[in-house]
Amino acid sequence: MKYPSANKWIIEKLCGKFVRLSVNMYASNVVEDLLRVSNQNDVRVIVEEIMRSPNFLDVLQDRFGNYVAQRALQYSQGHLCRQLANLINSYHKELHSHIYGKNVLTMAKRYIEG
Repeated sequence: MKYPSANKWIIEKLCGKFVRLSVNMYASNVVEDLLRVSNQNDVRVIVEEIMRSPNFLDVLQDRFGNYVAQRALQYSQGHLCRQLANLINSYHKELHSHIYGKNVLTMAKRYIEG
């Protein structure tokens, strides 16, 4: 995944599937790797798809998806990162006592508080 054109091709092929992939034991690692090695435009494609999903909260509370959400925070920048952190924080009630969700919430708060 060190070749930008290959990353872009992979992202195009996986578009519309990132939420489902994020909650899969093995596929979540692929999504995390794509977030890590992609340019900001490609990171935006992945993060916005996950954020816009009606299953966003499920990703945050999933044993694999929570890691994808944390990587999304880590590798997104600027407005997108703030938007993601604020969206995660809006689920405070649902996440603060959840075994996996609280990890994502803690990380999001760090990005909000700067």
